[in-house]
Amino acid sequence: TTNHSVLMLDQQDYNTMHYKTNNKPRLELLVGGMFAGKTFEFIRRLDKSVIAELEVIVFKPVIDQRYGDGITSHSKLDLETITGLKPICLQCDLSDIQLYEKQIQQADVIAFDEVQFFTNEIVEFIDYVMRRNGARVICAGLDQDAFGNPFGPVPFLLAKAHEVLKLTGICSICKEPSTKTFKKPSNNQMFNKESNILVGGADEFEPRCDDCWYTVASSTDTE
Repeated sequence: TTNHSVLMLDQQDYNTMHYKTNNKPRLELLVGGMFAGKTFEFIRRLDKSVIAELEVIVFKPVIDQRYGDGITSHSKLDLETITGLKPICLQCDLSDIQLYEKQIQQADVIAFDEVQFFTNEIVEFIDYVMRRNGARVICAGLDQDAFGNPFGPVPFLLAKAHEVLKLTGICSICKEPSTKTFKKPSNNQMFNKESNILVGGADEFEPRCDDCWYTVASSTDTE
């Protein structure tokens, strides 16, 4: 069973559920640092789509196994529990996405979580399904890696998005809004800049505002 009541929806939410009938392509991008509420908002939008009786398909990169094959926010909100939707794990290069061609053709909403882990092929794919299907595409992911650099395909998706929501968390140091992700030292070694693909949670990363992030980043670069 699903539990839609966990996510409160106001009347405006229902009034904007018009994507099934107008058949216009739309790309919605939910970005920010870690612990900013991206997955919560991702689940909330998908919950609205399910209530509106839209056909929805959800993908996630197979390398993200923090919660097994599911999608769960850091606040423990679970996609399948709320919406009844079970995400499909994909290879990061989309080499297996053709296996789901029939479901994709039938979908009104196509969603990708942790979109930063996919290769740039996802940009062309999203262009294709929006043009062919008139689909609404929802993507959630980090816009910057732990070094403050643009992450994976996200900058290209930002340029193409019809809507961008940049979320902030709470800085773990000063409690101001956080915009960056800080990689904690692990085993006395700092994060290797040659490998920005590291899947982790609160044990590995924490949210930082620009000031608190820059202070540590500057001292690390000079060591």
